[in-house]
Order: sequence, then C-alpha cells, then structure tokens
Amino acid sequence: MSTKSDTKLRIGDSTWKLFNEMSPKSPTLGEMAKEAGVSRQAVYLHFDNRAALLTETIRIMREKVGTTARMKAAREVEPELVLSSWVCKLFEVYEEILPMGETYMAIAHADEAGKQGWGVFVASVRRSAAFVIERFDSLGMLQSKWTVETATDWLYTKIDFAVWHLIVHELGWSREQAVLRTVESLEADLLVIPESD
Repeated sequence: MSTKSDTKLRIGDSTWKLFNEMSPKSPTLGEMAKEAGVSRQAVYLHFDNRAALLTETIRIMREKVGTTARMKAAREVEPELVLSSWVCKLFEVYEEILPMGETYMAIAHADEAGKQGWGVFVASVRRSAAFVIERFDSLGMLQSKWTVETATDWLYTKIDFAVWHLIVHELGWSREQAVLRTVESLEADLLVIPESD
C-alpha cells in the first residue's frame, strides 16, 4: 500500500521526468498527475500549490544529481584549486539539469510558481558561491576592493545558469573552454594571486 510520502515522492519524481522530456515546455498539472498515476486533486492533497510542487521537484533534482555534496567537495580542495574545481563541478551540474533549467528559465519570468521553484536552486548556488568567497577571504586572498557580499554577487553573476547556457549552448563554447575562461576572469577580478618566483 502506498503511503502519503511515497505518493508525494512519486509526484515529484514524475514532474522531474516530465521536465526532462518536455523541455523547454513546462508540463501542466494534469500531465504531472497522469505521469504519477494520480488525480489532479491528489496532487493538491500533497502540495499546497504549483509553486510547492516545483520547489519539491528542485529538491529532488538536487538530491538526484548530488548537488550539495559535489559542490561542498569542490570547495574543500587546495586554495589555488578551489575556483577551478568549484566552477567545473557547477558547470557539470548545469549540464545534468539542462532540460529542467531551460524550462525554468523559460517560465520563471511569466510564472510565479516557476519563479519560486527556480529561486530555490538559485539560492543554493549563491550560498555555495558565498562559501567559496568566504574561504578566499579567510585566507587573505580576496582583493581589498571587495567585501564578501559584493564578491559573492560578482562571482554569482559570472556563473549563473543563464550565463553558462548562453556561453555553452548558444555560443558553442566547450565546457572546458567555459570553465577556463570563467576561472581566469574571476581570478583576475577577485583574487590576490601570489607572484611565482
């Protein structure tokens, strides 16, 4: 017998699957319910509104691709490798969530539920960026013209999903080229790099 939490998870998993299959079109609530094998009313028994469903779908996506653990591990390398490790892992995650990310980018401007759902993911990326900057600041590697907050803002704008999507999927850069140029630019903008002898 299916429990309430099993059904809720099945609805979220089905929504994740549909986003991946239908990108960049956003699945309707009816399509999500049908894929999960439940009625539309059952969806509302488990989620207060569409925003709550999309937020749960983002949580499931983050869990499936291991976003939190991967980004944490990327920040815990030697200081001189932190930025390249973190940007590389983030861009890998972006590639894995590409269909859902494209859909959320398309609907976030016109759909409040989509905006809220995507906001959960964006906030987690920004928090991870803040950890990177805080590490550099604690090591005395952040240029003095930056505060942790403004440096985090700057870093986030350079690695935002939409920027990555533009560079890699619209302009045709390889992921490696995007990582290399992004890291070079960020190091020059943000960090005090010791001169080698």
